[in-house]
Amino acid sequence: MPNTVKARLIKLQGITIFVLFFGVSALEAFQTRNRIRAASWLAIGAVFLIADNLRKTP
Repeated sequence: MPNTVKARLIKLQGITIFVLFFGVSALEAFQTRNRIRAASWLAIGAVFLIADNLRKTP
């Protein structure tokens, strides 16, 4: 498997984990009407997403 395909699969796995973990946590916070917790989950998720995109892939 070429390196570019492996890099794309790894990136896709990271995005999937991001959506599952932070999405479910944020959704739970919104459902319980805890706006501060929801905002903090979204902020933490945004920081991790930005950091992941800034990281250089080999």
